[in-house]
Amino acid sequence: IRNNITSNASFFNWNSFFESPGSNGNASSDNNIESTNPFYKDGLSSTVRDILQPKDSPTVIASELSESQWNKVKDLHVKRNTSPAVDGCINVDGKAPTLISSYHRISSVSTKYIFEEKDGTICDGSIGKKRPRFLTPRECCRIMGFPETYCINSSEQQHNEG
Repeated sequence: IRNNITSNASFFNWNSFFESPGSNGNASSDNNIESTNPFYKDGLSSTVRDILQPKDSPTVIASELSESQWNKVKDLHVKRNTSPAVDGCINVDGKAPTLISSYHRISSVSTKYIFEEKDGTICDGSIGKKRPRFLTPRECCRIMGFPETYCINSSEQQHNEG
């Protein structure tokens, strides 16, 4: 069976994933990643900053870590001899992290936070500044390549927001 799969693998047409019904076998310009994802620019994927929602968005405000969550994050990093601002930070000028099911768990080693908003506002929890935050459900959808027209129902949003 393995040889059969391997020998047929070279005949697979990746463009078929982007074909529209009734197309002639060529990738449809209406269904490819460049046309459905506004954050894919000039053949290059964008940075995290490009997918961030405005800092005054209700979902961004709701995604800020609570005081108790922030204290727990800081305590965990002290125990690990790491820094939340370094080891727990999503680089907004870099590529997006891989999102896993435990993303919203404070105690997860892989959980990363937004310490800088789209406009450059620092949110590091220091005096007079907002605390870091999770990615919003919409930002997660953008990272995963969902179109802007994708609707997040309230049960998915509540699950994603933990």
